[in-house]
Amino acid sequence: MKIPLADAPGGPEFIDRCADAVRDLSLFFVGEPEEKMLAVLEQTRRNLETKIAPILGAEVAAQIAEAFIAAVVGRRREIEAAACAMPRNP
Repeated sequence: MKIPLADAPGGPEFIDRCADAVRDLSLFFVGEPEEKMLAVLEQTRRNLETKIAPILGAEVAAQIAEAFIAAVVGRRREIEAAACAMPRNP
């Protein structure tokens, strides 16, 4: 039987921690070279997947880890695009 992560014991807290980490990491990588960011995030993905696989299963852990990394990359791009769109003071 599968239940949504948000309904699982500890699920809401895990989701909140992931959302906080997405915000923090995306800000950390703003202005950093893409290849540096991707290398660090690949290691982060592996660590996250390894840590949660025993609890959620390998397939779900892989999906969550991939979604987490995509969220960090996407948020970083949003921040950088917003910064580029801001008018500059002379």
